[in-house]
Amino acid sequence: MDDPNADTEWNDILRAKGILPPKDEKRDDEIEDEFVDMVRAKEAELNSLDNKDLDELDELEDLEDDRILNEYRHKRMMEMQAQAAKEKYGEVIEISKPDFVREVTDASKECFVVVHLYKEYIPACKLMNRCLAELALQFKSTKFIKIVSDQCIPNFPDHNVPTLLIYGEGDLKANLAGAIQFDGMKMTSKSLRAVLAQYGAVPAEKGLDQGDDEKPKRSVYQSKATAALSSDEESDGDDREPMGNKLSNYSRLDNKELQGSRLDVYAELTSVKRGTRIEHVSDEFFGKAENLIKEEGVHLKDGLLQEGIKDGWQTKRHLKSATVVIALGCTGTIIGFDIDTTGYMDDSPSKVVVEGYVESQKEKGKWIILLPHVTIEMNSHNFFKIHHDQYICSRLKLTSVPGGGIARFRCYGQVVPIWKSLNQQYNLASANLGAQIVRWTDVDYNNKPNILLDNGTSQSDGWLTPRSRAKPRNDFVIIQLATTGIIEAVVIDTTSFDGNCPDSLLIEGCQCQEVDPYRDPGTEWFNLIEKTSCFPNNQIVYSIAFGLPVSHIRLTLFPDGGIQQIQILGVPYEHQASTTIINEEREEEEEREEKEQEKRVDDQTTKEIDDLLFPAQDTVLIKTKKRKTTETVSKTPKESLKTQGNMSNKPSKRTTRNTSN
Repeated sequence: MDDPNADTEWNDILRAKGILPPKDEKRDDEIEDEFVDMVRAKEAELNSLDNKDLDELDELEDLEDDRILNEYRHKRMMEMQAQAAKEKYGEVIEISKPDFVREVTDASKECFVVVHLYKEYIPACKLMNRCLAELALQFKSTKFIKIVSDQCIPNFPDHNVPTLLIYGEGDLKANLAGAIQFDGMKMTSKSLRAVLAQYGAVPAEKGLDQGDDEKPKRSVYQSKATAALSSDEESDGDDREPMGNKLSNYSRLDNKELQGSRLDVYAELTSVKRGTRIEHVSDEFFGKAENLIKEEGVHLKDGLLQEGIKDGWQTKRHLKSATVVIALGCTGTIIGFDIDTTGYMDDSPSKVVVEGYVESQKEKGKWIILLPHVTIEMNSHNFFKIHHDQYICSRLKLTSVPGGGIARFRCYGQVVPIWKSLNQQYNLASANLGAQIVRWTDVDYNNKPNILLDNGTSQSDGWLTPRSRAKPRNDFVIIQLATTGIIEAVVIDTTSFDGNCPDSLLIEGCQCQEVDPYRDPGTEWFNLIEKTSCFPNNQIVYSIAFGLPVSHIRLTLFPDGGIQQIQILGVPYEHQASTTIINEEREEEEEREEKEQEKRVDDQTTKEIDDLLFPAQDTVLIKTKKRKTTETVSKTPKESLKTQGNMSNKPSKRTTRNTSN
């Protein structure tokens, strides 16, 4: 039978239930005896070591080492077993909606869970599934889940997939919607890992910056790069170093012409036809900055002048740097640049810096370095490719080092619209919002229609087809709208087309996930405007009451002819989760301003109450012939006000007020 007085956990439970009597408390003399015995035992142990020879001490040391090694081995075994228990996944698990709570919400209390909402027929989703499979094998302690978006959320918009939900500690950490969040079709497992690492779902890759400390806000024309250029010291390092900006990731292209550089397949964001303009320039003594964005190429005769007005942007001499800020006619992501110094020899700058003003939600209101102090060649095209395109920019800043001459500056990228209101009517066929022509008649003849510009003024800005000969041509063009929308009206502009306007036209629409609907055999076209007559040199408005979402428009001209512009007026369809800027940011800003105003009013009220409850001390300077003395007199509020009234009649230079409480 166990000793009822033994100090065990079982006996403590029995005592708590009243089965055993309470344990007798030790007396002070008993505690002192136990302490003395412990001290004597320690002294005896030390004395025994003093009496041992070296061999005996070595043996004891070996035993101690063995004990430490055994403890360390046991500890490592426990850690490895715990790690093995965590690393139990290693694959992307497919679930259905009923499993969501168990597999995601509950599981996230023990580990991070990454959920991919996907649709099988969307290419970006297929690419993400492959990248997630690689990451799942690499990080087996993180649970990777995929679920068909419509099963999870009914009628989930196609433009929101792929969507990643990141769960941790039983809560949603991030909701990332849209392919643009993950570099689109340039997505890799490495880039996806960087995104997940921001939220702690996987470890960050070694050697990558974990982020910079927040810096004070600068002027819209001032940035880290241009501020550094104004100092006396200039960097002599490798021009391919990113100057500490983790956003810089570029490569130099060896091409000397636009064709072959593969930049020509992207939109020219700096085109004057899109509304691009010069917003600021520090110096343009020998050549206007607006020459940088001219549509036509360089006039070599003007460009080769040694001094004088040039066909390009050129500053006066002896400037360490010069800057021009270009406001883009449309917002978009940056793919590449052409810095053209054709015609500029010794007066060409040796280096340039290119920055972008970010307008995306994540980095709004910040200049980022796109090209950091890169060397450029004189009298040549200088092509650069940017390897990150997830940042939406509205301005570009070009800095020449030192000041010199640059003939043309072209920026290529993808148009990404900024929807300021989801209920507002837009021209969904505007090139400035991202609409594009994906198919047209006679592709091989390079007569691509140019009917999406908002400011077309001539036939060269429109679309004119060849004449029909043996049989009617019935030319057509297919337009991918800036976003899927509900169409309310169509405007056909035939200004400048007098004598070559088509006899009639037909406008059809479809809803398709492919860029080119002809690649989807299941695409069904429906009439928005039945075949109707067309009138020259006019603007014709057609009202539409279709009511269903449309992603593409097909315009057919009978039998041939041309138009200046087509406008598709409508509202975006289910674009609430778009990655572009919406009203929420403005509402948050207004809410912050209201809180700041309330705080200012509250502070002012508190100060007035304090002044009433705790009278201020009046400090009166009493001027004499020999010296000034300071007399501090404490008064009640009424006396203080009375004194102020009496003193207000005296010269102000003889009295001051010290309001310290």
